[in-house]
Amino acid sequence: MDQIAPECDTIAWRRSGSSQSNESMPSAMRFTRRSGAIGVLPSSLELLRAVRGNSVDTHGSPCARILVRCAFDLAEVCAAESRATTAPTAVRTRRRAELLACIDDLLIMGLPHSPAVLRRRICRAVEQIAEASVELHRALRRFGGADERVLVHSRRTAELVAHYTMLLDSVALLHPWSPSS
Repeated sequence: MDQIAPECDTIAWRRSGSSQSNESMPSAMRFTRRSGAIGVLPSSLELLRAVRGNSVDTHGSPCARILVRCAFDLAEVCAAESRATTAPTAVRTRRRAELLACIDDLLIMGLPHSPAVLRRRICRAVEQIAEASVELHRALRRFGGADERVLVHSRRTAELVAHYTMLLDSVALLHPWSPSS
């Protein structure tokens, strides 16, 4: 519930027509506003919720909804790979490649004027967030919340989410005509 309230406050803040800068907002609201800068991509909060298996009501375009679903499926593949005692099977490897290709195609359709390097970075960030989220969940279940290993995984996931948010900001700078910004 704590994660939803800042987003609602941000929407109300935007609708109020406030001319204040982003920096004057509380930090939780600023994070939500910046991460939702482009409607083509899911916000970092939506992406993180999706890879953790929570239901997500994406407020963006159909591309964002499909991307969230692909990220969830990618996290499931990562979880299956981490549970396997043998090397990844051809089926899991093929499914992972299909999901990454789908994400790449969605980024090409949604951000046609963005540089290919930026689209590849976004795709890689989604993949890394899915992997890190699975590792964090596994460590949390195995060691408990107070263990240092869980904190390391948690910090790593937070860094990746911050990197994804930075990439969203880069997209927003390249596409100033976006209705969400």
